[in-house]
Amino acid sequence: MTHRVDHDYHRIRVLTLILSLACLGCGVPAAETVVNVDSFAVNHFTDQGVLWRKQETLTKEDHAILDRFFQSQPDWSDSTEVEGTPVVYASGDQRRFYWIRAAQKDAIWTCIHWEKKRFRATSGAGDLASSTN
Repeated sequence: MTHRVDHDYHRIRVLTLILSLACLGCGVPAAETVVNVDSFAVNHFTDQGVLWRKQETLTKEDHAILDRFFQSQPDWSDSTEVEGTPVVYASGDQRRFYWIRAAQKDAIWTCIHWEKKRFRATSGAGDLASSTN
C-alpha cells in the first residue's frame, strides 16, 4: 500500500511540473507587443496629395452615408471588419470611415471611402494612407 501512495505522489509531482512548464509557454512573448490603435488614428494625413483631417464626431450626414453603404452592401453588415464606431476623416465633401484593429506589429484597418455618391472599400496595415483594394 505504501508503494502505491509513493508512486501516485511522484506521478502527481511529474504531472504538476509538466503543466507548469506548459503554462509558461502560454504567454505572449515580450517582443510581440500589441500596437496601440489610438496611435494610428492620427489628426491628419496626406494620401495621393489629398489632406485628410480627423473629425471629432460622426455627424448626421456621416450616419446617413454609412446607412446607405450598409443598405447597398448587405454582406458588410455582419462583417467583423467594420464593428464599432469608425474614425472619420474628411477632405472637402469626401469622407473616409476607418475601423482600426490592433495587431502584433501594425494596426490593421478597413476603410469605406465616400466620394461623389460612390463607395470604395479598402484595407491595409500600418499607416492609414497605405491601402490595398
